[in-house]
Amino acid sequence: MLLSLFLLLAPPRVQQEIVVTADRAPTARDELTTAASVVDAATIAQTPALTAAGLLPLVPGVAVFGAASTAPATVAVRGFYGGGEVEYVQLRVDGIPAGDVESGLVPWQQFRAEEIERVEVARGMESALYGDTAVGGVVQLFTRRGDDGDWNASGGGGSFGSADAAAALWRGGFALFGDGSTSRGDRPHSAARRNAARLVWNGEAGRDRLLTLAAERRQSDRDDPGPLPLAQLDDGGADPLYRRDDDRAVRQHLAATLEARDWLASAHASSKHSNGIRTILLFPPSLADSTDRSLTSREEGASLQLRRATWRLGADAAAQRFEARYFDVGGSAPIASTVAHRTVLAAYATERLPLGAHLALVGGIRGDAIRNRGTSDTAWSPRLALHAAAGAFTAYAGASSGFKAPTLEQLYDVRPLRAFGGTFSLANPDLVPQRARSVEAGVAHRDALGLWQLDAYVTRVAHEIDFDPRTFRYGNISRSEHRGVEAAFEPAAGARLVPRLTYTWMRVVSRDDPARAQLKNIPEHSASAMLTAHLPLAVDATALFAWNAGRWFDDAESVPAPDTRALSLRLQRAVGPAKVRLDVTNATGAHNAALGFVLADFRGQPFAYAYPDARRAVRFSIDWRHR
Repeated sequence: MLLSLFLLLAPPRVQQEIVVTADRAPTARDELTTAASVVDAATIAQTPALTAAGLLPLVPGVAVFGAASTAPATVAVRGFYGGGEVEYVQLRVDGIPAGDVESGLVPWQQFRAEEIERVEVARGMESALYGDTAVGGVVQLFTRRGDDGDWNASGGGGSFGSADAAAALWRGGFALFGDGSTSRGDRPHSAARRNAARLVWNGEAGRDRLLTLAAERRQSDRDDPGPLPLAQLDDGGADPLYRRDDDRAVRQHLAATLEARDWLASAHASSKHSNGIRTILLFPPSLADSTDRSLTSREEGASLQLRRATWRLGADAAAQRFEARYFDVGGSAPIASTVAHRTVLAAYATERLPLGAHLALVGGIRGDAIRNRGTSDTAWSPRLALHAAAGAFTAYAGASSGFKAPTLEQLYDVRPLRAFGGTFSLANPDLVPQRARSVEAGVAHRDALGLWQLDAYVTRVAHEIDFDPRTFRYGNISRSEHRGVEAAFEPAAGARLVPRLTYTWMRVVSRDDPARAQLKNIPEHSASAMLTAHLPLAVDATALFAWNAGRWFDDAESVPAPDTRALSLRLQRAVGPAKVRLDVTNATGAHNAALGFVLADFRGQPFAYAYPDARRAVRFSIDWRHR
């Protein structure tokens, strides 16, 4: 009934849509042979989210935890979950890789929703185009564009002493964006401060060529209150074990892109400098190890892509370096240090072969040569898919292989963990890449209401990297199977009542486990529903509800995780060139657990711990735009 009412209120236009990320080149969305989602500018403007992390619940197959917290958000795509230590999804910003070099982790909350024009998500195995870290998929953020002379400024504040401000200006081919935010956090010892500046220049570089130069700096400083025993989740306190934990980081990026009609070239350089104290709990309730780390990492990379009518050829190259030093808390002399480097050379090719008016065969392959400190690996990632179109319906079916190389931290991070008079490290230089094979299929239907999607997949992973309790280090110790069904509805533009819906079933198990138990922290069921109403008097009201269920805090399904339910609200009104907004996150005040884990004490008894998710927060803001 609701969707019928939506259609009656304003029958929107049906139009073709172009996406870039899924095929790594502009492609009509109805011709894709992979699952893809888009969050456009209109949806971003209505979503009650302050950062990119808050936009991802709108995408099926993606489970997000801690999106509104001052702690780093954690993202699981199609059941690939790195536990905040590694990432299985690759982030790109305007085509340039943006994950941390040493771990692949993505600072999702560093990117404000206000600076994002569009989000594209390619879900599933994307190694045939993007290589490492794209086993779960690729997320690409496109930053806002404006006309010459446009500017905007915004400011806001609210619960827990939070305050933020941002400004953007477009003039003479230049675009400048800056922002800053601060909060004392909703728990003791959870304060966070962030600021960023980004400068972009666009201009012609010869006939039919566009040159883009970009430079940015992002800084963050946060206190980490650590996890709580699961029984104390509702208390909202902080464990004294973590009273000194913090993280201070500066990330810098330079990028250049030159685009012509049939080719694209880019180069980038990035660096990260961070310092902070981190405490790791070894045996509950109080045996832990605290160390102060100073880290420097950097990457220089380049890409080239040639495009013709039905095929594309491309190459990527990157040189990475990671250096870390460890100190006793309050000490000045290093107790351990490491330097590691990696080079990556890759080439890929894809072709689309029409098989008639309604069928097409799409194939591709990528080869990666990865050289680490004294070791080397080669990975081949092929993909073959069939696409069919009939009227307003499209369908695809495909098979692919991919890989996930161990991170530089997993290989070489020598952080000393001290217990019982001994010292050990989690790193293992003998790790080999994880290998994955996947089959998937999907069907989509576009009508006056919008786009309906249904996708299903099965992915099997070998040589999976995890902590091995027998050796107290990382190891290639398991095999996993990921099965899932994703359903989504994206509304067309122009209606006064706009619903957006997703549902995902994810079953992720160890192939070595006879009980086939769900792996920890991955929800078996995940759903989101967002409804925007364009009301009289230029008022817009939005409600976003996200739900995750069927989680466990261990791999044996012995410690169930509470379901998470988060309702966020936005009420905004246009007042001349300004918009006045009122946002409420976690409006019901639910005491959700973002993540959790189980450790055994000296007697072998299990102790469950959880990281509390963000509490209810209210924010008032004003956004002034001049065009």
